[in-house]
Amino acid sequence: MLKNKGVYFGDQSENIIIGSGEMYVIIHNPTELAFRVMIQKAKEFCKKNSGSDYTSNFQKVLGRYTAYYSCEIKNNKIDQLNLTEDEKKCILDRIFAVTNKKCNLLNKKNSKLIDSLEIHKKYEKTFKKGDFIYIARSKFYKKIIEYIS
Repeated sequence: MLKNKGVYFGDQSENIIIGSGEMYVIIHNPTELAFRVMIQKAKEFCKKNSGSDYTSNFQKVLGRYTAYYSCEIKNNKIDQLNLTEDEKKCILDRIFAVTNKKCNLLNKKNSKLIDSLEIHKKYEKTFKKGDFIYIARSKFYKKIIEYIS
């Protein structure tokens, strides 16, 4: 009932980064299931390591006291670019914009940017895949066990 009212448990100051990589962080908190508290530390980590446009995304519970978070650009990546509304719309709707001559021209003009966005999207997905999370968990497994013992 308390969780439904926005009350969560755990102390943010007790968050401990057990391990991290370029676009992910594994966090421990001694309060059981304090994942909503841990995400604050994960957001700070992503901002500090990747820039102010980045935030964290909860991905996987690694135990009752530990969780894995990935970093990603917050909000819509296109909104952070200096594009006109027409350019944004054409990029977002490029599947449907094929028959629109104006969009075809705008998307041709922005083709390098579109490619860059797609590459970055694939890069972010890497850190959300189960296989990658398993590898990260394995890499820091001894530390994870150390904190819960």
